[in-house]
Formats: sequence, C-alpha cells, structure tokens
Amino acid sequence: MKNFLIIPNMTREKTAELLDQACAHLDRRGCRYTVCTDGIHPAQETFDVLLFIGGDGTMLKSAHTALKLDIPIAGINAGSVGYYSRIQADEIQEKLDRLIHDDYSLEHCALLTCDGVMPVINDAVAMLKGGVAGFLVVRKNGRIIYSTVSSGIILSTTIGSTGINHSAGGAVLQNGMEVMEITPVLPYRGMKHSLVIPMEDGVEMSCETEVNLSFDGNPEENREGTLRLHQFGKKLKMISFEI
Repeated sequence: MKNFLIIPNMTREKTAELLDQACAHLDRRGCRYTVCTDGIHPAQETFDVLLFIGGDGTMLKSAHTALKLDIPIAGINAGSVGYYSRIQADEIQEKLDRLIHDDYSLEHCALLTCDGVMPVINDAVAMLKGGVAGFLVVRKNGRIIYSTVSSGIILSTTIGSTGINHSAGGAVLQNGMEVMEITPVLPYRGMKHSLVIPMEDGVEMSCETEVNLSFDGNPEENREGTLRLHQFGKKLKMISFEI
C-alpha cells in the first residue's frame, strides 16, 4: 500500500499528535497520503487504504467512504474503547510498515440494508414509543422465527454485535460470517435470548404499535407495519493484523 486516505476525528484530544506521527512515518517511507478533515476527499484520486484516527464512531462514519471507494479500512485508536481501531498509539510505525508491505489479512464483513441503497454497518434498532413493552415478531421466508414481548429489538451485523447488541446481552460474533443477530431489549415474555441466523433471504420485522427506528444510531421516521432487512450488495473490507 502506497497511497493512504486519512480521516481523523479532530474532536479527540489525542488525534492531532497521532496524525502527526502517522504522517511523519509515511513521509519517511515515501508514501503518498491525503488528510480529509471535512468529509470531502479528492474524487479523482485513487487510494489503496482508508486510515481513520478515532474510535468506533469514527470507524462507522469512515466505513461509508471505504465502501464507496471499494478500499479496505484500518484505524488508529484515539478513542476510549476502539474495538475496531486496531492500531494503538505505540504501534503506529510497526503497523503502518505492515500495511506498506502488504503484511495483513482482510475480514470481509457482511452488511445489512433496508432499501438496497444505504448499508447498515452496525445495526437496525426498533424501540417502542414511550419505552413500553409490546409484541414484536421477526419472520424469514414468511415463517415466524422470533417473537418477543419487549421494549424493542436489535438486528445487528457481526460488526454491530460488539455495540448495543452486546450491551443488551447479545453475543459478540466473528467477522466474516454472513449472519445477523436478533436481540430483544428488556424482554418481558416470549424469547429472551439472542438468535443468530444467516443473512440469506433477509428478514421482516413487524410490531403491533408504532416504533422509533434507527440505523447505525441515526434516528429515522417513526414506523408502523413491517421493516424488511436483507444483505447489502457489498462487504466492508476491514484490515486485521492477525494472520
């Protein structure tokens, strides 16, 4: 890899220092790089990798750019958790050298979509209005595979399994599997545990009352009726240093 697109989260206290370290090392190695702080990258430029500096929130925003450019993504951790920011501050030189010399592996992460256009990278979350419990049903190929009386339901990808899905009691899934996880929020009756199913053919989620819906933490309009989710046409290529 010789041409890097760098997206730093400049609201993080450590980011400026980490960015300086990364750019200085890439200069020493004779690599090209473009630093994008405003979300706008040169359309005519061809990049080999997207390198973000921040936490998992920065990864989530940067992932949409990586998908559009069809390039892999890696991250330097400037956040508090940084589950997918796999380069720590004291590893910058070592891990950048591994990227430069193609010494890494790729995790091809399956994503979800509601409309076939916008990818759902982490999760789709349906919460009943007012925080009350209601009857939620998930169907696959017309057959009920999950039913719960709960305050909401989470449908997550393997990437999103580490987020609110895990906080709600769901399992952390290994990237590379073409599966989704269904996890209830504050279950009262019915199924109270998570269910992991293949993404193939997608699912339909329905509720007897209006729900507040969000994709990757971004709120959408309130909905009644049926929400359809299926596998997105592209996979996110995440860089791993575990070979």
